[in-house]
Amino acid sequence: MGFLLPSIAVNLLILFIFYLIFRRRMNRILDGGEFIDSIKDEINHLVVELNQTAERNIGIIEARINRLQKLVDSADRKIALLGKEREKVKLGREVYDRLKKSAPLVATSDSPSTETAVSPVPKEAADAALPEPGRSSADEVLDLHRQGFDTRLIASRTGSTLGEVELIISLAHGKE
Repeated sequence: MGFLLPSIAVNLLILFIFYLIFRRRMNRILDGGEFIDSIKDEINHLVVELNQTAERNIGIIEARINRLQKLVDSADRKIALLGKEREKVKLGREVYDRLKKSAPLVATSDSPSTETAVSPVPKEAADAALPEPGRSSADEVLDLHRQGFDTRLIASRTGSTLGEVELIISLAHGKE
């Protein structure tokens, strides 16, 4: 028993010394500016990281906005072009309807049947649609176009394709 009491006393003394060292370190960490400075540094790093992420996201959003703006501009141009084309078709139909209403019907008796075929072409235009010797087909196409004939009808009258007729007309409009 004589050995146990000094051993406990030495252990308590060692524990007390460790306690004082631990307490001193904790006081230095808590009381000193080291702990607060380390927290401030960590917060500053987080703020910098958040700013970098926000700037990257803003750049991505701006790029997408620019791309969308280009797509919207392209769509607006296409819509305007379609509107113009629709107007052209509407005007073409109006002209055709007006010609159809104002032109007297010409009876043609080319068919051997007893019924008479009726053509919606005015007599003067039917005579003008006949090819004249010595004239080029381009002149014929342009004359028929000036008289208000549809491009399909011009193609069938002159024996040209629809593409040739449209090309001749567009080239003539380009020169004017």
